Parts: sequence; structure tokens; C-alpha cells
Amino acid sequence: MDRNKPKERHNIRMLRGKKKGQFAKNKVVSARENNYVAIINRCREQAVRVNEVNKPPECFTEIESLGARRIVNLIVLGQQLWCRDYKIPLSINNILSEKRYGLASIFKVKCMQCEKEVFVSTDKRLSEKGGFIVNTKAALGMIDAGIGETHVNSLLTSMDVPSIGPKTIKIHERVVGKAIEEVAEGSCLKSIQLEKKLTVKVAKESVL
Repeated sequence: MDRNKPKERHNIRMLRGKKKGQFAKNKVVSARENNYVAIINRCREQAVRVNEVNKPPECFTEIESLGARRIVNLIVLGQQLWCRDYKIPLSINNILSEKRYGLASIFKVKCMQCEKEVFVSTDKRLSEKGGFIVNTKAALGMIDAGIGETHVNSLLTSMDVPSIGPKTIKIHERVVGKAIEEVAEGSCLKSIQLEKKLTVKVAKESVL
């Protein structure tokens, strides 16, 4: 068992407003939720090109075996389901194939008007060539909940959602772990600086 995991789980729970099952005040929770956002932003900044494909790039899943459920960013999907040539919306009923990247997918959709094939993704990437945000958030949620890849995939399977590969989740878990440490260190530094300023202020007022 990895001894670092409980520490990471403890840190992220503190960042998000939970510690030992108790809830903090609203202002503290708000500050910690900002740290949660900062972690994702930090992951975006340090995003690297990761190999998170569950299948070879040339291997597409045929429409008959796609299944019914996916985790989708509706805004991203809605913006891409569009034929730029004829300025008309595309239909998910015309999906030809799918390539999965962890919990994200890229669908090949056919426009019935011009018969061109358009590639549509279900989520944004951390960077142009980086991993998909949904996979990073899955890793962050896994650490936050204190569970492992097996538990995550058991839940996904019971919901009829394609599972996420162990290699993909490990890559994103490392990225998230590093981001958590950096954000936590930054928060501690800010607290120390604030405490120092308050101490100096109190000392000056005492002299007066």
C-alpha cells in the first residue's frame, strides 16, 4: 500500500473544506474550493502530452458496440456537432465510430447533407496536445474520495459507462498529486506571510 495516499487524501480534503468528517465555515470552504480550482488550473499549466488511449489510434469501435452512456461536456459537444460547410447541426444518430481516451471520446460523425466526416470530442483538453480534463478530474475525485482505480471502474461499469484504463488514471494521478502539493505549499506560504504582517501590525499598535 502506498503510504503517500492517506496524506494526499487528507490534504485534498482540507483544501476542499473537510477534515475528520467535520465541515468548516463558509469563508474557509470558499477559500478551499478556490484551491480546488487552482489544482485543475495547475494541472492545465503543467499539462504534458500523455498516452491515454485505451486502444490503438487506428482502432475504432463500430457503432453497434458503442453503448448508450458517456460522460460528456454538453457545451463542447454542442459546439462541435456542426457542419461548417452547410452551417447545419449534426446528429449523434449519424456517429460512425468512436475512439476512447480514458473517460473522453472522439466520435466520427457523418454529415448527411455533404457526406463529410467530422470528428467530435466529448470534452476539452488541458492543453492542445495534453490529456482530457475529465480524466484529470476523475483522478482528483479518486484521491478526494480515498478510493482506487478498481472502485472507480466498478462504479462506471455498473452505470454502463466505459471504464478508464489503469495507465491513464495513473498518469493523471501523478499530475494531480504534484499540483496538490504545489497549491498546498502556496497556501501555506500565503498564510505565513499574512501571519507575519498581522504580527508586525499588532506589534506597532502595541508600541503606540
